[in-house]
Amino acid sequence: MSEGVATHRKHIPAPVLAAIGVAAAFILAIVVIEILGNASARRWQRYSARLRSTGLPLTFEEIEAQRLSVPEELNGARIIENLIPDLETLGAGGRPYDQQRKLLIFGFPEADFFRGIPKYTLETSRQFILQHTALLEKLETLRDRPTGRFKIEFAVHPHETLLPHTRPVRIAARLMDLHAVLDLTEGDTEAAARTVFWQHRLAATLNDEPFLISRLVQISIDNLAVQRLEQILRVGELDAPTLLRLDDTLAQRLNTTTMRWAWLGERACLIALFGGVAAGTISTSAVFGVPVLPDAVVLENQMHCVEMITWLVEADGPREMLAAARRIDTGLRRSDNTISPTHILAQKAMWNPHRAVILHQRSMASLRCARVAVAAERHRLRTDRLPESIDFLVPEFLDAIPEDPFTGEPLRFVQTEDGIVIYAVDENLEDDGGSVVEREGAQRPADVGFRLFKPERRGILLTDEPLPED
Repeated sequence: MSEGVATHRKHIPAPVLAAIGVAAAFILAIVVIEILGNASARRWQRYSARLRSTGLPLTFEEIEAQRLSVPEELNGARIIENLIPDLETLGAGGRPYDQQRKLLIFGFPEADFFRGIPKYTLETSRQFILQHTALLEKLETLRDRPTGRFKIEFAVHPHETLLPHTRPVRIAARLMDLHAVLDLTEGDTEAAARTVFWQHRLAATLNDEPFLISRLVQISIDNLAVQRLEQILRVGELDAPTLLRLDDTLAQRLNTTTMRWAWLGERACLIALFGGVAAGTISTSAVFGVPVLPDAVVLENQMHCVEMITWLVEADGPREMLAAARRIDTGLRRSDNTISPTHILAQKAMWNPHRAVILHQRSMASLRCARVAVAAERHRLRTDRLPESIDFLVPEFLDAIPEDPFTGEPLRFVQTEDGIVIYAVDENLEDDGGSVVEREGAQRPADVGFRLFKPERRGILLTDEPLPED
């Protein structure tokens, strides 16, 4: 009997044995994938529960529930929402911003009262502003609305969530800025200062919006307002009440501006993205370029991405955020600088947040330097001379010397032939002596700061440079 069985086994065809082996391997692979998937799901559940125990939101729905409501009578976002068609039409009629020739979206050269304003731009700019006086008057009603909250409809696929207000907000900021430039060419510093107030109000409409693009737009508007304030005090002076209002406005921007909501939104986006892929509601091919992925791989990458963004969410202060961004730079790579196979999806889903953190740091430095400059100008009005150091401003005009967000040390101060410079170092952490003007061949100035001229060196500088051939 046993001999017959043995003889029978010897005659099982090799292709059949191979097929049995393949089937067994396939079944084993399915079992292993299922086990790994369940284990990954349990790890994610434990990890997400631990995150929720901190009280911070994980999903867009939770974020919306925690964002502060804004009374309609104080909501500047409603003004922009009503003007979106007009602002989009205005932006469509101009040229895009060109870094090389430094053209605004309306096609006018970048205004710089330190280097001079080309005379040929003035009449065209005045005509442009006159054509849009009604739009500007509507934008100026932002003065009575100190904050804002836009209506957002979240899509199932987070990358498809539309933010139709971000471009109009930028266009509005540029239109206001052009108006301020013309006021300055006529020596009307008070009118130009009102525009700075409105620009800060405009930036405040994006407070706590859980999208990184919204924070970057807000940074650009705040920077534009600070740049124009610096040039107002290059042309002339402002009275004490206006300077005090500016100090209050700058303090509000510093107190209400944060990257935390942007990072919370990025984290919610990754959770929704990977969760949708795992659930089959979001196409794996559209996101990662492959037709199918095991749940274990998706969930492990999800946890890795969320963990890295959480480093930014939990960063306690600007330098800690910068350290977290640098940690993320290396978090997707192994010691040999190659991408770990288990984190390939994370590398595809995430972009490097380091640049955004640097832009945030620079904006914070710029706002802090502007506040010290306003205090220095208030000191000048009181004593008829610029301060010899920032210490002269404490405690009468400043409670304390603001910190450099890159180093944690007090902001720096230097006296020049023209006046003073209040500055912070940049990401290289090197003190370049207040070099806040872009050097030839450099992409940006060495330091971040604010120039405040002596009264006798202020004034309007118009140039006779010819109209560009193009």
